[in-house]
Amino acid sequence: MQLTKTTHRIALEDKPQPKDINAVVQGLMEFNKLHTDGAMPEYLLATVRDEQGALLGGLFGATYLGWLQVQAIWLPEDLRGNGYELEMGSERI
Repeated sequence: MQLTKTTHRIALEDKPQPKDINAVVQGLMEFNKLHTDGAMPEYLLATVRDEQGALLGGLFGATYLGWLQVQAIWLPEDLRGNGYELEMGSERI
C-alpha cells in the first residue's frame, strides 16, 4: 500500500489580509476551546493617565491559561524609564 503525500505551500506574507489573520486566530481559538474546557482569553488594557484623566500611554494584551501576552505597549519618550512599564505589566498579574 502506497500513501500519497499532499504538498502544501508555506509562505511568509508581509501584507497579510485581515480575513486571513482572523481565520488563523479563530481556528486557534476553536482548537483551544475544545482542549481547555472552554477557557477564553481575557483582554486587558493598563493605562497611564494624567491628573485630568487624559491617556498618556498604555499596555494592551490578554491573559490566557495563566500567561500574559502583551500585544502592544506604548509610552511617550518622556515617560520611558520611570518604571511605568513594569507597573503596567504587573497591574493584572
